[in-house]
Amino acid sequence: MPPLASKPARSTADNTGVHDPDLHDDVGTVLKPLVPPQLIRDKALETIKSAIITGRLKPGARLKDRELCEALGVSRTIVREVIRELATEKLVEITAHRGPRVAILTTKMAREIYDMRIALEVMLVRAFIANGPHDSLWPLMAQVEEAAAHHDVERLVTLMQNFYDEMIKGADNDVIADILLSLLAR
Repeated sequence: MPPLASKPARSTADNTGVHDPDLHDDVGTVLKPLVPPQLIRDKALETIKSAIITGRLKPGARLKDRELCEALGVSRTIVREVIRELATEKLVEITAHRGPRVAILTTKMAREIYDMRIALEVMLVRAFIANGPHDSLWPLMAQVEEAAAHHDVERLVTLMQNFYDEMIKGADNDVIADILLSLLAR
């Protein structure tokens, strides 16, 4: 009797290159993304929105498709989608025959927004406190104070967004979150 041959290692393809579906798990469950995926459109939206919020794009500044496409390295379709999104968030105004511009906030609008934010933030803090201790805010507050002391506006804006994210997560109130988030950028 001939000696038992060891069974050859199985591969996902035979010698003909034909895939054997029984030899591997679903790729989606085996491999995990290295970083959270981010659409180019979302990155473009984030970039322009940040420039508006931090004041790098001044109120009233024209937003020309061509310039935005070149600056961001994206298509006109993406730029137009982003502009429409920013218009729904009231960060951009679109006027017929003049094109999109960064929104100009009047004194009256600013007062109304801050009045609403005060009411919502009181509710947010109450909900946050009711859900128990949240130690994640202390290191964040120290970073906010440091950025404020150095007059680092961009870092301060980012840290304040992180602060609100933590507060919203801890408060666990979706309605307050939706309304407050729509006002924070303005």
